Amino acid sequence: MFLELFATAATVLATSGAQDTDTTFAASGADRLDVESAGGEVVVEAWDRDQIRVQAAHARRNRVEVRRRGGTVYVDADVTTFARAAIVDYRIWVPERFDVSVEGWQTSIVVERTLGRVEVETFTGSVEIRGGRGRVTATAVNGNLSIQGAQGEVTAEAMSGTIRISESEGDIRAEAMSGTIRFSNVRGSVAAETVGGSVVLERIAAAAVDATAVGGSIRFQGELQEDGEYYFATHAGRILLELPAAAAADLEVYTLSGSVRMDHAGAVEDADARERSRRLGRGRSRSQYTIGDGGAMVEIESFSGSVVVRQTNR
Repeated sequence: MFLELFATAATVLATSGAQDTDTTFAASGADRLDVESAGGEVVVEAWDRDQIRVQAAHARRNRVEVRRRGGTVYVDADVTTFARAAIVDYRIWVPERFDVSVEGWQTSIVVERTLGRVEVETFTGSVEIRGGRGRVTATAVNGNLSIQGAQGEVTAEAMSGTIRISESEGDIRAEAMSGTIRFSNVRGSVAAETVGGSVVLERIAAAAVDATAVGGSIRFQGELQEDGEYYFATHAGRILLELPAAAAADLEVYTLSGSVRMDHAGAVEDADARERSRRLGRGRSRSQYTIGDGGAMVEIESFSGSVVVRQTNR
């Protein structure tokens, strides 16, 4: 991950062993930035100039190198011994078209307003991505992750932190081990999976939703599209769906020991399906409802948690 060996054809654009680094140079057709950091903060911001500016705050004995190979500009700290900490705080400006890749160890990462692809990964530290119209891939093992205003394909993974995705549109997927996943004002398709945390989906307008949690709860508040498919599942947590009065959907609810509460005025239970379940000795493990004229397919599964479908005022 760190200390990538560059080919001899790489062009050294700047090298500094001074207290701080500040260098600006022409982008000259380059279209990708690659930053590697052992520790500190990396802030990458897009601007409307065809130039790259690299500012770095670091100790005198740490040497920051800026190199170019092909269309990629590489930035890292040249560490000659593993005993050296190489803590560097970077602030880098790139043209809007740039793809951005940042890998860190104990590093907080911020990427703003780029129109290209964004790939960021850190072991310990937070991640913030604002903007991005290409594919966005973000991983934070020990830290919170926030993505705002992305358009396109988004993949977010966190081990112990919270994932927040807002004001975004596209094919959006998030996975967390123990943290909570929160989506707000999201359009397109949504998939969220967490083991120990909860899933909160607010103001969602998606044609497909797949939300699962093992021990946590799930809350969905948003629109159901006519041909949309929606799946919500948890083992022990509560599932709460808040749907507008004008919602039109076909619901199938599966639960073993949990309760089902239908508080939507437009919901009608399928009595024939209930009777078939009773005759088969299945109790209320499966319930079927129609809201409005039906349309969107909604499946809900909960082993022992409660299921509540509530009408909103929207």
